[in-house]
Amino acid sequence: MTIENLGLQHIEAVDALMKHNSKTLGFLPKEALRYHFEKGGVIGKISDDGKVAGYLLHAEYENRF
Repeated sequence: MTIENLGLQHIEAVDALMKHNSKTLGFLPKEALRYHFEKGGVIGKISDDGKVAGYLLHAEYENRF
């Protein structure tokens, strides 16, 4: 498995994981998720067969992350 920056080609997989775990982790509307992708704010773990196994959303602000 590898950890890498995820691109818009991964948005459906991340959205599905987010929805699947929404009871414990919450979720974002797809527009908000797209914003994080467009800003480069999504890293993820890609399995050997190319599937997204996990993800982390992050954001950078002027005085905090």
